[in-house]
Amino acid sequence: MKYFNITDEPFCLSGFPWIKKNNLCRLPVDALSMFSESIQTLAWHTSGGMVRFKTNSNNISLKVKLKECYLHPNMPMTALCGFDFYLGEGTDKRFYGSIFPQYDQWEIEEQIGDGLDKRWREWTIYLPIYCGIEDIQIGINEDAKVLPPSSFTVEKPIVFYGSSITQGACSSRPGNAYTHTVARWLDGNFVDLGFSGSAKGEEEMAELIASLDMELFVMDYDHNAPDQEHLLNTHEPFFKIIREKHPDMPVVFMTAPYYHYPMERNDYADKDKRREIVYRTFKRAKEAGDGNVYFLDGYEFFQKSMADACTVDNIHPTDIGMFYMAKSLYPILYDILKNR
Repeated sequence: MKYFNITDEPFCLSGFPWIKKNNLCRLPVDALSMFSESIQTLAWHTSGGMVRFKTNSNNISLKVKLKECYLHPNMPMTALCGFDFYLGEGTDKRFYGSIFPQYDQWEIEEQIGDGLDKRWREWTIYLPIYCGIEDIQIGINEDAKVLPPSSFTVEKPIVFYGSSITQGACSSRPGNAYTHTVARWLDGNFVDLGFSGSAKGEEEMAELIASLDMELFVMDYDHNAPDQEHLLNTHEPFFKIIREKHPDMPVVFMTAPYYHYPMERNDYADKDKRREIVYRTFKRAKEAGDGNVYFLDGYEFFQKSMADACTVDNIHPTDIGMFYMAKSLYPILYDILKNR
């Protein structure tokens, strides 16, 4: 096998808009000190990262040295520090298989694709959700070649900002996270800025996001606001920073996925109030003449007949819950992009 770094041409790496010197960090390394210790750690988790390429090799080898992995009790290793392999182009990408470590294994060298005939194919590899990468190389057969992948239909990234759910908890593998799924359905480039438990709507984060050249922005952090007052004080100012730099860019406001249980122990007053605060930002923008804002209600994500299967812990979606989130978001984003 001959090996390549994923930052080498003609490989196409996405999800790290501020990357420098092969550092797979989702935020600018020199800006990390502005944020909490948790964000400084989570920024190195590679959720949303993907590498794409074409090759006529019938074997693909992955050689990886992982950084410290956060062992989330509700997620398998396939999601925490696994790599998803998809075959196909455009909106016709299909899951082929995964490579992932054992619990005590932080270096991987494994092959996938054995048995395929030697013809040109396009591969997409999604990087781990809750793990960082120290080093990663892709190997192909000695007699094979590599070419650039096809262009995205939506080349400028769709940028998602939010909580652990945005980061990908608790999908069973990276490709099933709602961000990855809806971007795949749209054949869109995307950047995942989900920070588990740590997305607090900081002004510094808004400024960084506003510096990006993006197609549209999905704003979904009410889960991580410590309380209603914090959400009220940060939500609209966060949006205004984005809007100042991108006066015509579509912005989608999402609320966290909830569904009503027929049990007295659940108090939805706080959730309802948070929803009202997010809707208030949307409504005030519309009333001010902003025609590029959209509201997606988290109460509408999960079908009632399937609601019991949609979360792991009454908060984080399962694969089914992630699918329903993507299914709810897709028509809004499709209609937006269709008219761009």
